[in-house]
Amino acid sequence: MRTFNAKNTSTMLQTSLIFTLLLTGSLFLSPSRAAEPDDEVSVFLAGDAIFNRPWSGFTEPEFLRLIDEIQTADVALCNLETLIHTYEGFPQTDSGGTYMASEPYIADELAWAGFDMVGFANNHTFNYGSLGVLETIQFVEAAGMEIAGGGDLQRARRPVYYYCENAAVALLSATSTFADFQKASPSRPDPHGRAGCNPLTVTTQTVNTLTRTAAQKLLKLAQQEGIPQVSLQGENLSFLGQRYRIGAENGSTRTNAVDQNDLAAVLESIRRAKSVASLVVFSMHAHSQGDWLTHFAHQAIDAGVDVFLTSGPHYIKSIEIYKGRPIFYSLGNFAFQSETVKKLPAEYVRSRGFDDTTTAEDFQKATRDDWNRNRVNWEGLAATVHFKGDKVDMIRLIPTNLGAGPPGAAGVQLPFGVRGRPLWADPVLGKYLIDKVADLSRPYGIKIEYLPNENLGVLKIE
Repeated sequence: MRTFNAKNTSTMLQTSLIFTLLLTGSLFLSPSRAAEPDDEVSVFLAGDAIFNRPWSGFTEPEFLRLIDEIQTADVALCNLETLIHTYEGFPQTDSGGTYMASEPYIADELAWAGFDMVGFANNHTFNYGSLGVLETIQFVEAAGMEIAGGGDLQRARRPVYYYCENAAVALLSATSTFADFQKASPSRPDPHGRAGCNPLTVTTQTVNTLTRTAAQKLLKLAQQEGIPQVSLQGENLSFLGQRYRIGAENGSTRTNAVDQNDLAAVLESIRRAKSVASLVVFSMHAHSQGDWLTHFAHQAIDAGVDVFLTSGPHYIKSIEIYKGRPIFYSLGNFAFQSETVKKLPAEYVRSRGFDDTTTAEDFQKATRDDWNRNRVNWEGLAATVHFKGDKVDMIRLIPTNLGAGPPGAAGVQLPFGVRGRPLWADPVLGKYLIDKVADLSRPYGIKIEYLPNENLGVLKIE
């Protein structure tokens, strides 16, 4: 296990990192060869991964089988939903939940487990400001892994690459869940940009609708009563400062709109990645989902993405196949160890009614009920996507257990401080989880088969 000197790291970050990691040079890569028809490549995918404790000393067969699945894949990646840092950064006013912190050795534990790449754009990226972002990048890269989705805006949007025997694999990472101050900003020749997350901004708009008959009645009433600033022009009614659209019925609808500048930049990054990589994976962090996410996933695949991995909900959602490419709307939690974060900011602790004498351990134990009651946070899936040439041949779905009991049991069953590390689920829970994702995915025409002899699910692409 590699160890790091926090003091030396701090000095290095405040000198070299700020002047090197933030600056984005051109990536001088030659186009990779096209995948040959017989080339076989396996990509291991994990969802929400909050690593906070060492893993390499455990020897349960169910754990080692999962680790073997990661290590034998040609490339393995996850959404890193924690910060690996030494508290040199400053806690921000909005954390999106727990103020994440994992010790530097966690990067080595990730590498030991077999991970090669991590997506880093999520609502926790900026928990400890730009220094927290830069420390995480430093520790992940020092452990030999690639990290996408964090840094100044140029770096956060840039694809990263991993080279295995039969493929050059690109990873891009973005998030739609963030506070405005958390997103990365671009660097200029004079000041450095803010190191933050790669944003895909999604705004929610409420549209009020009236039938044309109702609109005409309001307009007539306004004319009779002398109410000013009322007008009906085409499909739009303005009445007492409110705007309405003419529709089939009276009411309101909420729609989501993706920022077109963010969208154009992200799609261009995908095209850039595809020009040099044989496989492109996109890691998208989205708590709130809807039609906009499906549309964006389709656009991303049209631009060159081969695997679209969504994280954020912390529970299992459906799988879609679009043009032969998988879209995972959520694999659920892969590791969930946020309750053993060792230090928490005063404002965060006070906001929950505790004072400064409350330890992080006591605070976590007293505030975990919402997570503990819901078993879906303690079960998940991992996926290994098998490519043959440039086509997806098969997807293996691995059921995992982070501390949940048998199907039907409420909440988490393992004690505080132990739960949160994934094991290959037992056959009863395994079949339950594979059947669950099969049911969720059926509206997309997906057929997932549970293999009892292997205790996993298989999705074959027709």
